[in-house]
Amino acid sequence: MWRGLGIDGVIMFLGDDEKKPHRCLVQVKSGHVSSGDISQLRGTIERENTQIGLFITLEEPTGPMQREAVEAGFYRSSLMQRDYPRIQILTIRELFDRRELQMPPMFNPYRLAERRHRDNQQL
Repeated sequence: MWRGLGIDGVIMFLGDDEKKPHRCLVQVKSGHVSSGDISQLRGTIERENTQIGLFITLEEPTGPMQREAVEAGFYRSSLMQRDYPRIQILTIRELFDRRELQMPPMFNPYRLAERRHRDNQQL
């Protein structure tokens, strides 16, 4: 589905109605990175109508990379009544230091399925 777009993963999180998940596209780069990489991720999330993009890198982000991420703006979650950066950059070091992606709670389809199953049994 994401072949050719440079996307390495997708994280599903709660959408505005708790039943339809929203997506965070994840891109991981191990080599030299630049603001062009952030521009590419930004274009991909806009083209794919995705709410958040996460860029994971071994290197520290440059000033132009950070500016490009900030210029992408914010995703507004009406469910959580809060804004989240639309493009986020995390280094591997930050991930090891337990810094987390800023997004609404992860979507758990199994929890929804269990609830529906229990509701059906009560009928």
